[in-house]
Amino acid sequence: MIDWDSKKESLQELELMKAIEYEVKTSSKSDSSGWVHIKETKKIGEILSTLGDPLTRQILIALNKKPHTALDLMEEIPDAPKTSLYRKMKDLEEKGVIKVDSFEQKENKKVAVYKSTIMGIQINMKDEIDLFIHIK
Repeated sequence: MIDWDSKKESLQELELMKAIEYEVKTSSKSDSSGWVHIKETKKIGEILSTLGDPLTRQILIALNKKPHTALDLMEEIPDAPKTSLYRKMKDLEEKGVIKVDSFEQKENKKVAVYKSTIMGIQINMKDEIDLFIHIK
């Protein structure tokens, strides 16, 4: 049986990562402070829709506070299913939203320590909706 909610959530997350990755790599709208300006309504909708996912938000918030290993994140977000957490972290890393900051030794194993590459997102709603992503 196919879990359509899970599939929809994964597709939404993928769209967010693609939109952010594209803007970061191609945007000439980024200023020296690290803010990337997104004006395209469709991309803004995709990003905001994906940020509706509570686990994605929890991961990004935790990694903005301080770097974490996957095990640290499991402790900080105890209600998250282990496989969902690993899957989201893998997706976020592949798209450049989180990255390996360092490695530490735990129980004779080298373990990755992750941090977020996004410091914040700002939405302005004057004449239109503008989205700004603050890149570290």
